[in-house]
Amino acid sequence: MRKIVLTVTAVLTILFAKAQCQADFSYVQNGTTIVFTDLSFINQGWSTNYSVTWEWDFGDGTISTQQNPTHTYVNNGMYTPCLTVIYFDSVIINTCISIYCDSIVVGNGLPPSWDCNPVNGGCYDPGTGNGQYTTLAACQAVCVSTSSNLCDSMTVFSTGGSPQTILAAEVPNINTIIDYWITTAPDGTVLGEDSMWNTHQIFNINPTNGQPFDTINVCITYPNLGAYFTCCVTWIWDGTSWNKIGSITNIEEINDVKNRLVKVVDVLGRETKERNQPLFYIYDDGTVEKKIIIE
Repeated sequence: MRKIVLTVTAVLTILFAKAQCQADFSYVQNGTTIVFTDLSFINQGWSTNYSVTWEWDFGDGTISTQQNPTHTYVNNGMYTPCLTVIYFDSVIINTCISIYCDSIVVGNGLPPSWDCNPVNGGCYDPGTGNGQYTTLAACQAVCVSTSSNLCDSMTVFSTGGSPQTILAAEVPNINTIIDYWITTAPDGTVLGEDSMWNTHQIFNINPTNGQPFDTINVCITYPNLGAYFTCCVTWIWDGTSWNKIGSITNIEEINDVKNRLVKVVDVLGRETKERNQPLFYIYDDGTVEKKIIIE
């Protein structure tokens, strides 16, 4: 497959420099329908106060500004979809733009075939005609999902100091890359944030009185076959160890709980409701929902 990558960084005027951001995506193909997943990233040292926009050109004259779009091609052929990501810091007027393109074969007589990924949801058509199984039924007969969500295997343990204050949460080192971790206290205090790793650091201290919380809520967001899912686990300190008492398995279930919204904060923990940036909706039971609303 042909892949094209172009990155530019601009400070007031566009200057070619060491890449501070990188556009990237993966896709899952089911016949003429393609599910795209944004894998773009930014060097965190470049900015902590940025907004991001996505501009997709599917190569057939259609476009999208969604982060993870699904697109159906009308005609068979070879297409070159491109993703342009634009990171913008409005405080220091700093911009990083990156473009990534890949090639996709749609139709042209390729027969459907199926491969199995039990960790990420089961059977899927790789779109190459060379899948391990020739029918979906044959794949489903042997392909069984091994995990309903990553929170099922989450552990919390001490990493130094008091066993109740300096902590880490962890899931097994699987093929799925964690997009985002966040731990909050019952009052909404953020106790730790990480991304792109299977281990998460937690500093469990109440800023009001300097004492550790006895209840913490750990949430992870991760990609799964073109979509993003969030699961959360509540942990309670019993005096000697942390105990898992429950989990919410996906973002739709979080919405169904109908908890009262406490506040909305940005990546720096400042209360805001501005759009076009990652925002964290913190509810009164300690659950946190990550949203990016693009205008």
